[in-house]
Amino acid sequence: MAKGRFTGTGVGPGDPELMTLKAIRAIEEADVLILPASDKDKCRAYKIAEQVVALEGKECIFEPFPMSMDREELKDFHKRVADKTAAVLDEGRNVVFLTIGDPSVYSTLDYIALILSEAGYETERIGGVTSFCAAADRLGISLGENSETIHIIPGSADVEEALKLVGTKVFMKSGKRLAALKERLIRYEEEKGCRVYGVLNCGLSDEKTAYSASEIPDDWGYMAVIIVK
Repeated sequence: MAKGRFTGTGVGPGDPELMTLKAIRAIEEADVLILPASDKDKCRAYKIAEQVVALEGKECIFEPFPMSMDREELKDFHKRVADKTAAVLDEGRNVVFLTIGDPSVYSTLDYIALILSEAGYETERIGGVTSFCAAADRLGISLGENSETIHIIPGSADVEEALKLVGTKVFMKSGKRLAALKERLIRYEEEKGCRVYGVLNCGLSDEKTAYSASEIPDDWGYMAVIIVK
């Protein structure tokens, strides 16, 4: 029996109209969906996809990913999910892992895909619009002009070192560190004469925008995208 294919599929940042035709087709043809949540209602990627794809009755595997920095804990989790996925692929069924944004940018599915690929399974990734590109479009600004560099900075990075970088700086997944980042960026705006922007839940009905560091609420948290021009 031929083994199934594993596809990591990006659904974009929130607006279902930003999903690609290729992503829609892959989801429609999937035998099983893997959702990084405990149920459908808590899975942002599923809630986006269901607005443009008929998902009623589609088999789902729920895997709420641990918000942990412990490498061994994460390694064990990735292996367990990969083993569960492999069992489905061995049945000849195709599996699609749904992820917000693009699967190449800080996506947990990368670890699953790597394990499966090394085990000999066919894997594929389908790109989606990233949150920072959608946020810049929503704000009406350019991330990069002429030879300007663009830096994507995760919440775990050293903020002071990041601010030394030349070019546009995009801060993602700041979570509980957002309040401290905001306070530093307020001072940075004054010191450098630059502009700080923010978008929360880009493309969703509860989307919020900010056009200076002082406008960014401390509780925006994990899904906020902060752009420093």
